[in-house]
Amino acid sequence: MAAPDPTTLQAPPPEVVHATELAFLAAWDGGARPPGWALTPRAVVTFVCGSKGETLRLPKAGKPTGDVPASLAVTEKFVGDRALV
Repeated sequence: MAAPDPTTLQAPPPEVVHATELAFLAAWDGGARPPGWALTPRAVVTFVCGSKGETLRLPKAGKPTGDVPASLAVTEKFVGDRALV
C-alpha cells in the first residue's frame, strides 16, 4: 500500500498507524486465512484486543523480514468483553 500524502489526511488510516503490528501478526500466525484475508481470525482478535501485555515472538521458522520485529507486544484497540470480538 502506498503511503498516503499526510497533507491531505485528517488522520492516517489504521493500516498505516499499526503497520508494524499487522506485518508482525501476519508473520506470527501461520494458520489458515479465509479467502481475501491478510490475517488469520486468531491474529485479528489479537490485533483488536491486544496481547494483554505479553510479548509475542515469531516462531523459529518465521524469520523476520524487512521491518518486521522478532518480538512485539500488541496494543489493545478495543476495551470490552473479548467475546464480543
